[in-house]
Amino acid sequence: SKSEHRMLYRLFLDLNRKNDTGWDIVIFRDELKKRQQLEAVGGVDYLSKLAHTVPSSANCGYYAGIVLDKYKRRQLCDFSNSVKIAAHGPDDIETILQNTDKDLGAITEEDSKSNAITLLEEALDGLTFHDATDYLSSGFQSLDKIINGLGKGHVIVVAGRPSMGKTSFMLNIASHISKENPVGFFSLEMTDTDLIQRLVCSHAGVSIRAAMQPRWLTEDQQNRLDDAKKQLKSHKLRIDQTQPLTPALLRSRVYLMQKMYGVRVIFIDYLQLMQAESRNLSLYETVTEISKAINLSLCNSSFQLL
Repeated sequence: SKSEHRMLYRLFLDLNRKNDTGWDIVIFRDELKKRQQLEAVGGVDYLSKLAHTVPSSANCGYYAGIVLDKYKRRQLCDFSNSVKIAAHGPDDIETILQNTDKDLGAITEEDSKSNAITLLEEALDGLTFHDATDYLSSGFQSLDKIINGLGKGHVIVVAGRPSMGKTSFMLNIASHISKENPVGFFSLEMTDTDLIQRLVCSHAGVSIRAAMQPRWLTEDQQNRLDDAKKQLKSHKLRIDQTQPLTPALLRSRVYLMQKMYGVRVIFIDYLQLMQAESRNLSLYETVTEISKAINLSLCNSSFQLL
């Protein structure tokens, strides 16, 4: 009964405080006799039964894993119920998505913390200085020589003055990678039509100004534009125009892209147009908060972000 187990548990705590060398069923029996509680807990037979029923400490790691697994499953059940309640509540959908992402992150946070410590010996055993499968070429050889290509978990910022071609440069990299690998492109400034027009013109070697005035196009330019459109149809490029885009919403959209399309690289055009979770921040504080959130999200991830 519960009262018997309470007696045994109190004795266990007392012995644990007094005895540093450990204890066994004989010590338990003698202590219970001194307290005149042996028969009250079921006698020697019940102690023997408990001793044979309790799992061996040799497998405690395995048993702890079972407990943790059940705990995580209960957390997921609670999480699922809270999402259902929130979905029918008064909050707007963006708030619900952000809270959902935060709650799901809390469930996995402990696992992330436990995996954050790497033993030097283990790291050295699996160390490779340049695994071709982990890096993607940007399509610009001179750039690849400097940054060694795009590596998993890397965050690369393309910076420059206005109207210097940052978007076109990123589009060229995205187009090159998307020949073989799925790519996600978050466009916060241009429409998908504008982006695709730029991409086609870049491939064809025709200026956007000329392409917008088809009656002035030469036959050669028109043919090159047609060929570029045919080639780009096979590229694995996904354009997302979600706005306003917060770090939490970015995480959820990227997660969907990875699940649905196996996206390996993410482009954001551009960072300052993202919306921070906090309000009333200066531009510097906004970019700092967004950059920090993105870096934390990408730690140990399997994709790259520009």
